[in-house]
Amino acid sequence: MLGGEVRDRIKVYAGVYTASDLPTAKDELDRLNSEWGFSAFKLSPWRLEPNSNRWGEVVRTSAEYFRQLRESVNQDYEIAFDAQAKIFDVNSARQLGNVLAPYDPLFYEEPLRPENIELYGELNQGLNCALATGESLYSRNEFLRLLQVKGAYLIQPDICVVGGISEMRRIAALAEAYFVGVAPHNPMGPLASGMGWDADRLLLRRSGHLQSRRMQSEIMTQTTLIDLSRWTVRRQPPTRHRRQSGRCLASRWAAGVLRAIGPRIWRRERR
Repeated sequence: MLGGEVRDRIKVYAGVYTASDLPTAKDELDRLNSEWGFSAFKLSPWRLEPNSNRWGEVVRTSAEYFRQLRESVNQDYEIAFDAQAKIFDVNSARQLGNVLAPYDPLFYEEPLRPENIELYGELNQGLNCALATGESLYSRNEFLRLLQVKGAYLIQPDICVVGGISEMRRIAALAEAYFVGVAPHNPMGPLASGMGWDADRLLLRRSGHLQSRRMQSEIMTQTTLIDLSRWTVRRQPPTRHRRQSGRCLASRWAAGVLRAIGPRIWRRERR
């Protein structure tokens, strides 16, 4: 429906979003790896609250935490950091990124507020790690500005925020022209995950990691569409109904989720 697949293997990472003590963090990453097959993770860089402590001490503790974490976990793990737009000036954002850089972060996500796109271009100059942003941008016009100012190594459009697969396709085409990777942002739930998989599988020729969470991973596994341990899209045998309907993965996934496991998942959430 979208012109054929460009890949049958999709990298995903697990959103952890904390900077817990090292033994706890190591146990959690190992658990996600053994139970779900994840080998890439996104954490918070904040060991100290950045607005309540001296900035130099915040930076030092973040760097020391990442150093110790890198030394203690499996060296095959990829670790990214989401600063959650808590920094309000370029110099501080660059300082934090550069102290994390020696320990090889997968990417450094959204340290600044997204409204001033030009600041990301300034930040990226002299930053020694991969800068990622874009989850709060709404259209190809905003992404075009971000790309023109060289404000990201990796863009993260959210397929729900930008308005669906068609706009995601246009954004992906822009990113390809600027030799910038695309990693779909994905905190919205299992149906958004289905659309994200479709975009990554069919549209994104230079793709980064697709964001996932435990609930979404459970749905992926139980609907037998995604094998997270090998990051492989499982091909289901074609049927007459599927050939005639021309439905994409997202719509088949949505129907499967709602029909097969939706009621059980929602009951679990209410408890």
